[in-house]
This record gives sequence, C-alpha cells and structure tokens, in this order.
Amino acid sequence: MVKPAPKIDIDEVQQQLIDLAGDDAPQLYRPVENDIEVMDENTDAVQLFQSLGNKWQKTVIVSMAGGMERFECIKPESIRLELEMNYPASEHKRLYNQLMIMERVALPLLNQRD
Repeated sequence: MVKPAPKIDIDEVQQQLIDLAGDDAPQLYRPVENDIEVMDENTDAVQLFQSLGNKWQKTVIVSMAGGMERFECIKPESIRLELEMNYPASEHKRLYNQLMIMERVALPLLNQRD
C-alpha cells in the first residue's frame, strides 16, 4: 500500500529557521500560502533535517564592526546520534546523503545577511 506524501507545515519550518537564526534572521523567510509536498522517499530525510534544527555548529566572527554568527554545519555527533536512535542502520547512508544535500542548500540561506 502506497501512502500519500505527508504535508510539511511550511510556517512551522520557517519559524524553526527563524528561531535557529535568532535576531539575525534574514528577510528571506516570507509567508508561503501552500504546504510543501514531500515525496515518500524523502520523508525520513526531511524529518531528520527538522529534528536537527537546533544542532547547527556556529562560529562567532568578531571584527571592529562588531560580531556575527556564521553557521558552519550540522554537528556530526548530533547527526550520528539521531540516526542511531531513530533509524535502522541500513538507512543511515541514504539519509546522511540526503541530509547533506539539504544542509548544503540551507547554509547560504542561513548565512545570508541583509
């Protein structure tokens, strides 16, 4: 039996990104009227990405003009722990590869400055 792709609440995802970025959240988070449909084969990876939303490694850059945080990556130890606790070992490589794609797309957005 094939299940329909679950709906992802885009407002919830946007709020998670804003919470993650804090006061420096870029203005790219604008309301979207429709939910995002996630294909069945990507559901676990999207849920993994969401569960790691507060596990980003950040670097603080300080200069004469002030300081700012720069998102570097999702903490590898957090990824490993989340995978081991919630997914079968046979799925780890596939989920990790999908997660790295999402991380690569998210980093420039998170580090964007107005």
